[in-house]
Amino acid sequence: ARTAWDEIPLAREMDTLHLDVGSGPLADAVGVSMGNPHAVFFVDDAEAVDLE
Repeated sequence: ARTAWDEIPLAREMDTLHLDVGSGPLADAVGVSMGNPHAVFFVDDAEAVDLE
């Protein structure tokens, strides 16, 4: 997986380890590319996150 902003790719240079994508428990994403762009979220308890 690649984490360089221009290899994901993103529109501009930014910290791909802390992408501000909103608010709440899923506000801080990690941008990665595994052939196509992904936003990955790390949480303490995945069962506690309401995805609906």
